[in-house]
Amino acid sequence: MIFAATTGDCEPSRNDKFKIPSEEDSSGWRSRRIVILAFILPLLLSCSAATVQTNEPVINQHGDFLEAFSVLDYGAAGNGVADDTVEIQAAIDAAEAAGGGVVYIPRGTYPISSSLVNDGQKVRIVGAGIGQTIIKPVGTATPFNAFTFKGTGLGSALGPLTTDFTRGDKVADLTSASGLAVGDLLYFDSTVSEPPGQDSTISMIAEISNISNLAITVESPSPVLIQTKETHAVKKWTPLNSPGLSNLTIDLGTATGAVRRGVLVQDVRNGVFEHLEILNSSEAGFYSLRGFRNQYSDIKLQKCGSSKESDFTASFETYSHFSDIQSVNATGFGPQ
Repeated sequence: MIFAATTGDCEPSRNDKFKIPSEEDSSGWRSRRIVILAFILPLLLSCSAATVQTNEPVINQHGDFLEAFSVLDYGAAGNGVADDTVEIQAAIDAAEAAGGGVVYIPRGTYPISSSLVNDGQKVRIVGAGIGQTIIKPVGTATPFNAFTFKGTGLGSALGPLTTDFTRGDKVADLTSASGLAVGDLLYFDSTVSEPPGQDSTISMIAEISNISNLAITVESPSPVLIQTKETHAVKKWTPLNSPGLSNLTIDLGTATGAVRRGVLVQDVRNGVFEHLEILNSSEAGFYSLRGFRNQYSDIKLQKCGSSKESDFTASFETYSHFSDIQSVNATGFGPQ
Protein backbone atom coordinates (compact mmCIF):
# COMPACT_ATOMS: atom_id res chain seq x y z
CA MET A 1 0.00 0.00 0.00
CA ILE A 2 1.34 3.45 -0.86
CA PHE A 3 0.27 7.02 -0.39
CA ALA A 4 -0.32 8.63 -3.76
CA ALA A 5 0.03 12.13 -2.36
CA THR A 6 3.77 11.87 -3.09
CA THR A 7 4.39 12.79 -6.71
CA GLY A 8 6.73 10.84 -8.96
CA ASP A 9 9.40 13.54 -8.84
CA CYS A 10 9.08 14.10 -5.08
CA GLU A 11 7.89 17.65 -5.65
CA PRO A 12 6.12 19.54 -2.86
CA SER A 13 2.41 18.75 -2.57
CA ARG A 14 -0.16 21.34 -3.57
CA ASN A 15 -0.47 22.32 0.11
CA ASP A 16 3.20 23.27 0.45
CA LYS A 17 3.81 27.02 0.23
CA PHE A 18 7.17 28.68 -0.44
CA LYS A 19 7.72 32.39 -0.05
CA ILE A 20 9.69 34.14 -2.82
CA PRO A 21 11.83 36.79 -1.08
CA SER A 22 11.70 40.44 -1.99
CA GLU A 23 14.78 42.65 -2.15
CA GLU A 24 14.00 43.88 1.36
CA ASP A 25 14.43 40.44 2.94
CA SER A 26 17.06 38.99 0.59
CA SER A 27 19.75 39.05 3.26
CA GLY A 28 17.60 37.04 5.59
CA TRP A 29 16.69 34.68 2.73
CA ARG A 30 20.36 33.88 2.14
CA SER A 31 20.81 32.58 5.67
CA ARG A 32 17.50 30.72 5.72
CA ARG A 33 18.24 29.12 2.35
CA ILE A 34 20.90 26.90 3.95
CA VAL A 35 18.45 25.66 6.54
CA ILE A 36 15.76 24.97 3.92
CA LEU A 37 18.19 23.06 1.70
CA ALA A 38 19.37 21.03 4.67
CA PHE A 39 15.75 20.04 5.29
CA ILE A 40 14.87 19.24 1.67
CA LEU A 41 18.04 17.35 0.71
CA PRO A 42 17.32 14.22 2.85
CA LEU A 43 13.85 14.08 1.34
CA LEU A 44 15.26 14.14 -2.18
CA LEU A 45 17.81 11.47 -1.36
CA SER A 46 15.10 9.24 0.13
CA CYS A 47 13.18 9.11 -3.14
CA SER A 48 14.33 5.76 -4.48
CA ALA A 49 13.62 4.53 -7.99
CA ALA A 50 10.82 2.33 -6.69
CA THR A 51 9.09 5.30 -5.03
CA VAL A 52 9.29 7.41 -8.15
CA GLN A 53 7.88 4.54 -10.16
CA THR A 54 4.89 3.71 -7.97
CA ASN A 55 3.80 6.94 -6.33
CA GLU A 56 1.98 8.59 -9.20
CA PRO A 57 -0.88 10.83 -8.08
CA VAL A 58 -4.44 9.52 -7.97
CA ILE A 59 -7.06 12.17 -7.25
CA ASN A 60 -10.79 12.03 -6.73
CA GLN A 61 -13.36 14.35 -8.27
CA HIS A 62 -12.69 16.97 -5.60
CA GLY A 63 -8.95 17.04 -6.30
CA ASP A 64 -7.98 15.24 -3.13
CA PHE A 65 -5.18 12.71 -3.15
CA LEU A 66 -6.15 9.14 -2.30
CA GLU A 67 -4.33 6.27 -0.69
CA ALA A 68 -3.93 3.60 -3.37
CA PHE A 69 -2.87 0.00 -3.89
CA SER A 70 -0.36 0.27 -6.73
CA VAL A 71 -0.06 -2.87 -8.85
CA LEU A 72 3.69 -2.22 -9.06
CA ASP A 73 3.95 -2.80 -5.33
CA TYR A 74 2.53 -6.29 -5.95
CA GLY A 75 5.11 -7.13 -8.63
CA ALA A 76 3.46 -6.04 -11.90
CA ALA A 77 5.97 -5.03 -14.56
CA GLY A 78 3.87 -3.13 -17.08
CA ASN A 79 6.54 -3.68 -19.73
CA GLY A 80 4.31 -5.24 -22.38
CA VAL A 81 6.08 -8.61 -22.08
CA ALA A 82 5.60 -10.15 -18.62
CA ASP A 83 2.21 -11.64 -17.75
CA ASP A 84 0.86 -9.34 -15.03
CA THR A 85 -2.39 -11.19 -14.28
CA VAL A 86 -1.43 -12.55 -10.87
CA GLU A 87 0.13 -9.31 -9.69
CA ILE A 88 -2.81 -7.08 -10.68
CA GLN A 89 -5.26 -9.54 -9.14
CA ALA A 90 -3.21 -9.50 -5.93
CA ALA A 91 -3.62 -5.72 -5.69
CA ILE A 92 -7.38 -6.04 -6.27
CA ASP A 93 -7.62 -8.76 -3.62
CA ALA A 94 -5.70 -6.59 -1.14
CA ALA A 95 -8.12 -3.70 -1.66
CA GLU A 96 -11.05 -6.07 -1.20
CA ALA A 97 -9.55 -7.43 2.03
CA ALA A 98 -9.15 -3.85 3.31
CA GLY A 99 -12.86 -3.21 2.78
CA GLY A 100 -12.39 -1.12 -0.35
CA GLY A 101 -9.94 1.31 -1.89
CA VAL A 102 -8.29 2.43 -5.10
CA VAL A 103 -6.21 -0.01 -7.14
CA TYR A 104 -3.86 2.09 -9.23
CA ILE A 105 -2.38 0.85 -12.50
CA PRO A 106 0.34 3.32 -13.60
CA ARG A 107 1.23 4.02 -17.21
CA GLY A 108 2.50 0.98 -19.06
CA THR A 109 1.28 -2.05 -21.00
CA TYR A 110 0.05 -4.99 -18.92
CA PRO A 111 -0.49 -8.38 -20.62
CA ILE A 112 -3.05 -10.58 -18.83
CA SER A 113 -3.93 -14.21 -19.58
CA SER A 114 -7.20 -14.49 -17.64
CA SER A 115 -9.96 -12.26 -16.36
CA LEU A 116 -9.29 -9.77 -13.56
CA VAL A 117 -12.14 -10.23 -11.08
CA ASN A 118 -13.49 -7.70 -8.61
CA ASP A 119 -16.19 -9.13 -6.34
CA GLY A 120 -15.37 -7.00 -3.27
CA GLN A 121 -17.24 -3.90 -2.16
CA LYS A 122 -16.07 -0.35 -2.93
CA VAL A 123 -12.99 -1.21 -4.99
CA ARG A 124 -12.11 1.23 -7.77
CA ILE A 125 -9.54 0.39 -10.44
CA VAL A 126 -7.90 3.49 -11.88
CA GLY A 127 -5.34 3.87 -14.65
CA ALA A 128 -3.10 6.77 -15.64
CA GLY A 129 -5.29 7.63 -18.63
CA ILE A 130 -6.56 6.33 -21.95
CA GLY A 131 -3.58 5.27 -24.05
CA GLN A 132 -1.30 5.55 -21.01
CA THR A 133 -2.41 2.47 -19.08
CA ILE A 134 -3.05 -0.39 -21.53
CA ILE A 135 -4.48 -3.74 -20.46
CA LYS A 136 -3.63 -6.31 -23.12
CA PRO A 137 -5.39 -9.71 -22.90
CA VAL A 138 -3.34 -12.51 -24.48
CA GLY A 139 -3.76 -16.24 -25.06
CA THR A 140 -6.56 -18.59 -26.07
CA ALA A 141 -8.86 -18.47 -23.01
CA THR A 142 -12.59 -18.34 -23.83
CA PRO A 143 -14.75 -16.75 -22.67
CA PHE A 144 -12.29 -14.04 -21.72
CA ASN A 145 -13.56 -10.87 -20.00
CA ALA A 146 -10.61 -8.59 -19.29
CA PHE A 147 -12.39 -7.17 -16.21
CA THR A 148 -15.29 -8.79 -14.37
CA PHE A 149 -17.32 -6.97 -11.70
CA LYS A 150 -19.89 -9.31 -10.19
CA GLY A 151 -22.25 -9.32 -7.21
CA THR A 152 -24.09 -12.21 -5.60
CA GLY A 153 -27.15 -11.59 -7.77
CA LEU A 154 -30.61 -13.09 -7.53
CA GLY A 155 -31.92 -15.03 -4.56
CA SER A 156 -34.81 -17.46 -4.43
CA ALA A 157 -38.26 -16.37 -5.60
CA LEU A 158 -40.50 -14.70 -3.02
CA GLY A 159 -43.66 -15.82 -4.81
CA PRO A 160 -45.92 -13.94 -7.21
CA LEU A 161 -47.56 -10.57 -6.57
CA THR A 162 -51.10 -10.69 -5.20
CA THR A 163 -52.10 -7.41 -6.86
CA ASP A 164 -50.90 -5.57 -9.96
CA PHE A 165 -47.83 -3.36 -9.47
CA THR A 166 -48.65 -0.39 -11.69
CA ARG A 167 -46.53 2.52 -12.89
CA GLY A 168 -46.12 5.09 -10.16
CA ASP A 169 -46.89 2.62 -7.36
CA LYS A 170 -44.56 2.32 -4.37
CA VAL A 171 -46.25 -0.56 -2.56
CA ALA A 172 -45.93 -4.15 -3.82
CA ASP A 173 -48.10 -6.87 -2.29
CA LEU A 174 -46.06 -10.07 -2.04
CA THR A 175 -46.89 -13.68 -1.28
CA SER A 176 -43.84 -13.92 1.02
CA ALA A 177 -41.56 -11.42 2.71
CA SER A 178 -39.34 -14.01 4.36
CA GLY A 179 -35.81 -12.80 5.02
CA LEU A 180 -36.43 -9.24 3.80
CA ALA A 181 -35.31 -6.10 5.65
CA VAL A 182 -35.45 -2.37 5.05
CA GLY A 183 -32.62 -1.41 2.72
CA ASP A 184 -32.69 -4.70 0.81
CA LEU A 185 -33.19 -4.62 -2.94
CA LEU A 186 -35.89 -6.44 -4.89
CA TYR A 187 -35.75 -7.53 -8.51
CA PHE A 188 -39.03 -7.67 -10.42
CA ASP A 189 -39.40 -9.12 -13.89
CA SER A 190 -42.33 -9.93 -16.11
CA THR A 191 -42.79 -11.56 -19.52
CA VAL A 192 -45.26 -9.67 -21.69
CA SER A 193 -46.68 -10.44 -25.13
CA GLU A 194 -47.18 -7.17 -26.99
CA PRO A 195 -47.97 -7.56 -29.82
CA PRO A 196 -49.26 -11.14 -29.44
CA GLY A 197 -46.65 -13.75 -30.24
CA GLN A 198 -43.72 -11.44 -29.53
CA ASP A 199 -42.67 -12.02 -25.92
CA SER A 200 -40.39 -9.59 -24.17
CA THR A 201 -39.15 -9.15 -20.62
CA ILE A 202 -39.47 -6.01 -18.54
CA SER A 203 -37.74 -5.61 -15.21
CA MET A 204 -36.95 -3.20 -12.41
CA ILE A 205 -34.89 -3.03 -9.24
CA ALA A 206 -36.19 -1.25 -6.14
CA GLU A 207 -34.91 -0.57 -2.63
CA ILE A 208 -37.18 -1.45 0.30
CA SER A 209 -38.08 1.51 2.54
CA ASN A 210 -40.78 -0.13 4.68
CA ILE A 211 -42.25 -3.57 5.41
CA SER A 212 -45.78 -4.03 6.76
CA ASN A 213 -46.66 -7.73 6.77
CA LEU A 214 -46.69 -8.60 3.05
CA ALA A 215 -46.99 -5.01 1.84
CA ILE A 216 -43.53 -3.88 0.76
CA THR A 217 -42.93 -0.16 0.22
CA VAL A 218 -40.09 0.71 -2.14
CA GLU A 219 -38.06 3.89 -2.31
CA SER A 220 -39.02 5.05 -5.82
CA PRO A 221 -42.23 4.76 -7.84
CA SER A 222 -42.36 1.82 -10.24
CA PRO A 223 -41.37 2.81 -13.80
CA VAL A 224 -43.04 -0.31 -15.27
CA LEU A 225 -46.34 -2.20 -15.08
CA ILE A 226 -46.23 -5.75 -13.72
CA GLN A 227 -49.56 -7.58 -13.85
CA THR A 228 -50.48 -10.68 -11.90
CA LYS A 229 -51.93 -12.28 -15.04
CA GLU A 230 -48.50 -12.23 -16.69
CA THR A 231 -45.64 -14.60 -15.94
CA HIS A 232 -43.55 -12.72 -13.40
CA ALA A 233 -41.18 -13.14 -10.47
CA VAL A 234 -39.99 -11.19 -7.43
CA LYS A 235 -36.58 -12.00 -5.95
CA LYS A 236 -34.18 -10.51 -3.46
CA TRP A 237 -31.21 -8.97 -5.28
CA THR A 238 -27.73 -8.72 -3.71
CA PRO A 239 -25.37 -6.56 -5.77
CA LEU A 240 -21.71 -5.61 -5.69
CA ASN A 241 -21.68 -2.11 -4.20
CA SER A 242 -19.77 0.91 -5.53
CA PRO A 243 -17.05 -0.59 -7.75
CA GLY A 244 -15.33 1.46 -10.42
CA LEU A 245 -13.10 1.31 -13.49
CA SER A 246 -11.62 4.36 -15.19
CA ASN A 247 -8.77 5.96 -17.10
CA LEU A 248 -7.37 3.11 -19.17
CA THR A 249 -7.38 1.27 -22.50
CA ILE A 250 -8.25 -2.40 -23.01
CA ASP A 251 -6.95 -3.87 -26.29
CA LEU A 252 -8.09 -7.43 -27.01
CA GLY A 253 -6.45 -7.62 -30.44
CA THR A 254 -3.76 -10.09 -29.33
CA ALA A 255 -6.06 -12.60 -27.58
CA THR A 256 -7.30 -15.41 -29.82
CA GLY A 257 -10.14 -16.97 -27.80
CA ALA A 258 -13.49 -17.16 -29.59
CA VAL A 259 -15.40 -15.11 -26.98
CA ARG A 260 -13.66 -11.93 -25.79
CA ARG A 261 -15.11 -8.94 -23.94
CA GLY A 262 -13.48 -5.89 -22.44
CA VAL A 263 -15.66 -5.46 -19.35
CA LEU A 264 -18.42 -7.58 -17.82
CA VAL A 265 -20.54 -5.85 -15.16
CA GLN A 266 -23.14 -8.11 -13.54
CA ASP A 267 -25.34 -7.38 -10.52
CA VAL A 268 -23.75 -4.05 -9.59
CA ARG A 269 -25.06 -1.05 -7.67
CA ASN A 270 -23.66 2.51 -7.62
CA GLY A 271 -20.81 1.59 -9.96
CA VAL A 272 -18.83 4.21 -11.88
CA PHE A 273 -17.33 3.23 -15.23
CA GLU A 274 -15.82 6.13 -17.12
CA HIS A 275 -12.98 7.36 -19.33
CA LEU A 276 -12.40 3.99 -20.99
CA GLU A 277 -11.24 2.86 -24.43
CA ILE A 278 -11.99 -0.71 -25.51
CA LEU A 279 -10.57 -2.14 -28.74
CA ASN A 280 -10.92 -5.33 -30.81
CA SER A 281 -13.49 -7.29 -28.83
CA SER A 282 -15.05 -10.29 -30.60
CA GLU A 283 -18.23 -9.84 -28.55
CA ALA A 284 -19.45 -6.82 -26.58
CA GLY A 285 -16.66 -4.47 -25.60
CA PHE A 286 -18.73 -3.56 -22.55
CA TYR A 287 -21.54 -5.78 -21.24
CA SER A 288 -23.76 -4.93 -18.26
CA LEU A 289 -26.47 -7.18 -16.81
CA ARG A 290 -28.74 -6.04 -13.97
CA GLY A 291 -27.60 -2.73 -12.53
CA PHE A 292 -28.98 -0.10 -10.19
CA ARG A 293 -27.94 3.57 -10.16
CA ASN A 294 -24.75 2.94 -12.11
CA GLN A 295 -22.90 5.57 -14.11
CA TYR A 296 -21.43 4.88 -17.54
CA SER A 297 -19.71 7.79 -19.28
CA ASP A 298 -16.98 8.60 -21.80
CA ILE A 299 -16.58 5.03 -23.06
CA LYS A 300 -15.04 4.63 -26.52
CA LEU A 301 -15.45 1.33 -28.37
CA GLN A 302 -13.65 0.45 -31.60
CA LYS A 303 -14.03 -2.77 -33.59
CA CYS A 304 -16.19 -4.43 -30.94
CA GLY A 305 -19.34 -6.55 -31.08
CA SER A 306 -20.76 -9.50 -32.99
CA SER A 307 -23.99 -10.66 -34.61
CA LYS A 308 -25.16 -11.71 -31.12
CA GLU A 309 -23.91 -8.83 -28.97
CA SER A 310 -23.70 -5.12 -29.67
CA ASP A 311 -20.43 -3.38 -28.90
CA PHE A 312 -22.04 -1.77 -25.82
CA THR A 313 -24.76 -3.87 -24.21
CA ALA A 314 -26.75 -2.89 -21.10
CA SER A 315 -29.62 -5.11 -19.96
CA PHE A 316 -32.07 -4.64 -17.07
CA GLU A 317 -30.62 -1.41 -15.68
CA THR A 318 -32.72 0.71 -13.29
CA TYR A 319 -32.04 4.41 -12.69
CA SER A 320 -28.61 4.16 -14.31
CA HIS A 321 -27.04 7.02 -16.24
CA PHE A 322 -25.43 6.73 -19.67
CA SER A 323 -23.51 9.51 -21.45
CA ASP A 324 -20.93 9.87 -24.20
CA ILE A 325 -20.83 6.23 -25.33
CA GLN A 326 -18.89 6.31 -28.62
CA SER A 327 -18.87 3.55 -31.22
CA VAL A 328 -16.37 3.35 -34.10
CA ASN A 329 -16.30 0.62 -36.75
CA ALA A 330 -18.60 -1.65 -34.77
CA THR A 331 -18.36 -5.28 -35.88
CA GLY A 332 -21.76 -5.97 -34.28
CA PHE A 333 -24.83 -3.75 -34.47
CA GLY A 334 -23.88 -0.72 -32.41
CA PRO A 335 -24.78 0.31 -28.84
CA GLN A 336 -27.96 -1.20 -27.38
